[in-house]
Amino acid sequence: MCPNAFNAFLDMLSAGCWLNVVELDNFNPHIWNSSTQAKAHFIALETLLEDPDNQVLGFTHICDMYGISTAHLTNWRPVDFGRILKYGEQSWPARHKAIHGINVPSTVKFVLDFARRTVSNKMKERFTVYSSLSEFHKKCDPACLPKELGGTIPIAEMIQWWMREMAAKREILIALDKMKILSDRGIIKKHEKNYNLSLSAVHAEMKAHMDSVAGSFRKLEVD
Repeated sequence: MCPNAFNAFLDMLSAGCWLNVVELDNFNPHIWNSSTQAKAHFIALETLLEDPDNQVLGFTHICDMYGISTAHLTNWRPVDFGRILKYGEQSWPARHKAIHGINVPSTVKFVLDFARRTVSNKMKERFTVYSSLSEFHKKCDPACLPKELGGTIPIAEMIQWWMREMAAKREILIALDKMKILSDRGIIKKHEKNYNLSLSAVHAEMKAHMDSVAGSFRKLEVD
């Protein structure tokens, strides 16, 4: 595993969420495959989710595709990339506030457009693609970015900080591998007719209870 090759985490954004920066040109597609790349990203998410504050504040993801090659593209099928986005949204208790792709070549836009079809409408609205870094700077304060992307702190320093953070939570992550799923009903049977009928009954019962709650608490919305 080579998390230091393309993962760095910054301080808090002004919006109050963590920024996850991925640099694909530092990922060697001749050595590592898409499975390794996905594992590294999800290990990073699991590490951050061990902090309750991160669970509340959420994350903004930035993928810098400068230097991406044909070898990078052939590592992924469009359907695989879409599946990663789908499960990343539905299977991880993380609040994905935004996903930004910068320096995206026209050939990659097709893959991203296909992948966007697999996520919810909410995530589609948060998924933005930029052809250049200057275009992205118009939407995001460069001060939040690594020095190499227009910020002030060198990405090498951020990587060192992140490696220490991962080392501190190493045993916790290893313990997660020992966990067993008691039921995969809500994962692989979500769209089955009987499951949806039973889920509707549960929702109806919950609504009946919530309607009896006094005050405005029952109107609380969680992103």
